[in-house]
Amino acid sequence: MGGRAVTAKDVQLTREFEYKALALDRETLNKWLSKLQRRLHEGDESDSFEGRQQEPNC
Repeated sequence: MGGRAVTAKDVQLTREFEYKALALDRETLNKWLSKLQRRLHEGDESDSFEGRQQEPNC
């Protein structure tokens, strides 16, 4: 396998991708956190989060 030199553009694109992935992660975590807090305030313990990590995106 022949390699090619890593350019500054490669580094920039990788950083942009990582930043977008982190921003998306933070948004998803915030959504889950607010749902969890809402359920805690409502006292609803009958519904578990286990096995429900995937939600359809609107």
